[in-house]
Amino acid sequence: MRSTTRTRALVAVVAFGLIAAACGSDSGDDASDDTVAGTAAETVDTATEETTAESAPADTTAESAPADTTADSTADSTAPGGDDEACTEERAGGDVVALTGSPYATLDPAQMLGTGGYGGDLAAALYGSLIYYNPDTAEFEPYIATSWEPNEDNSSWTVTIRDDVTFGNGEPFTTADIAAGIERQKLGRTRGARMANQVTAEVVDPTTIVLSSAQGFNLPFMLSADLGWIPNNNVVTTLGEGFARNALGAGAGAFEFESISDTPGESLVLVAKDDWWGGPVCIDRIEFKFVQDPTAGVESFTRGEADTMYLPNNAVLAPVDEAGLLEYSELVGAYQWVFTDQGKVSADSPFKDVRIREAMQLAIDYDVLYERVQGGIGPKPTSAVIPEGSPYYTGAEGPPYDPDRASELIAETIADGTWDGSFTFLIQPTPVQQEAAIVFEALWESVGMDVTVEPDPNALTRIVVEPNFEVSSLGFAITPPHPFTNLSNLYCDNPVNRTGYCDPAMDAALDELQAALTIDENAAALAKIQEIWNTTFPYAIWDHTEWGIGAQENVGGLRVGSDNVVYFDRAYLEQ
Repeated sequence: MRSTTRTRALVAVVAFGLIAAACGSDSGDDASDDTVAGTAAETVDTATEETTAESAPADTTAESAPADTTADSTADSTAPGGDDEACTEERAGGDVVALTGSPYATLDPAQMLGTGGYGGDLAAALYGSLIYYNPDTAEFEPYIATSWEPNEDNSSWTVTIRDDVTFGNGEPFTTADIAAGIERQKLGRTRGARMANQVTAEVVDPTTIVLSSAQGFNLPFMLSADLGWIPNNNVVTTLGEGFARNALGAGAGAFEFESISDTPGESLVLVAKDDWWGGPVCIDRIEFKFVQDPTAGVESFTRGEADTMYLPNNAVLAPVDEAGLLEYSELVGAYQWVFTDQGKVSADSPFKDVRIREAMQLAIDYDVLYERVQGGIGPKPTSAVIPEGSPYYTGAEGPPYDPDRASELIAETIADGTWDGSFTFLIQPTPVQQEAAIVFEALWESVGMDVTVEPDPNALTRIVVEPNFEVSSLGFAITPPHPFTNLSNLYCDNPVNRTGYCDPAMDAALDELQAALTIDENAAALAKIQEIWNTTFPYAIWDHTEWGIGAQENVGGLRVGSDNVVYFDRAYLEQ
């Protein structure tokens, strides 16, 4: 999977179902900190906050065939997803250093953020996954699960798993572990909790489980992501809180836990299993490392001091691509956006008035943002949820740039006593956040607002944990195979609704998006969401980007799954 997948991954593909968000995360659901972020893709990447980079155009044609919701149940002894470009016993040997997008501080899947460089790579290596999503074919493929069959309205799925899967301690992997893993996810604060809270589990027998929800939902995506990372429940119970720092024997993935440094991100080591149920494992040792300075990280990688690197945005992706080391990339919609307190922090917040939120949106000049923040390079920012190039793109546009109307709205709200026109814009003190804040401050003040920019290293905690903000910015990631989860925080009653935004029509449109199983169904639901967005102004989107994976030329057999998660199980180093 060399860099030809850069365009291949952007091409609209056959069909697929719902995605669990960043944004991001949070994505990262979907860039943020493992200790505070509420979604995988819900992020403003503190590790790689630059957004200037080159972007390849995308093919926007798409077919609307139904997603593959069932799978061949004839699992055999070969590794999941194995092919000619994969590990064999003859290719065994060698160590890998993998640069991540955040400092991995936990081994507990219920505490991981989900997307690739934010815990997903570690989870896939240590725990495997129940289902694998193949972005090249837009199909879900067997991994630990061999089949997943829905009822008529997709509200209940019967899942069958292999009977030869074992954890690292030799104990059998059973559906009881799946049920326990889902229940544990419900206790977390990540997007895995959002997924798990939709689902009830009924164990039929050791290899069969029924997973149900109140309405149609895309279970295959969930099991290819956060809900597919299942630990050994006996190990979890025995270790208690210590499990987050010692997962020895707890995973069914190709690698076993060896060590984790006291300093998060400094070093986390996994070693190959010599008796993995999926087949031979070629990479002897993976060391995950986090480099705080993105420039230093890229320089280290391009000098050959690391073997793979997570690329969360254009600024990091571009120099890796120029060096000929881009393994994979895809377009990310709604990567970052501005949001306001609409009652979450203060019941008296002036931003509950839709006129103010509309004025803030209409004042944004995306041409200025593109030139000042992105240097005129990369996917052009727009106010639309779905950018051109996405398989979900229908031409639906976001609110227009209209500073005159914005000025009128601000004057109205000040005149009628709604507010005095002033607010504080809380940002993280990163280069892009600060540069963007300069632009936003100028644009908003030009239409009559009085803006105070407040850089705070503790901004994420103030947004996610406390909460304590008037206006701030985070990011999400709207990508295949499922745009629902990272938009689900718009639900009125979602516990991780960051702002207090609530609109019954948006809830109904989100219900449609959650139940969608094809490209056309997803696109139609997203177009409806955009219509409601343009009149209720929940957030102001200001950035689309690309993310991807860098790999040295001698690294073969890498696979990428849901949310830019790298699978090392079939990887090898050319000797």
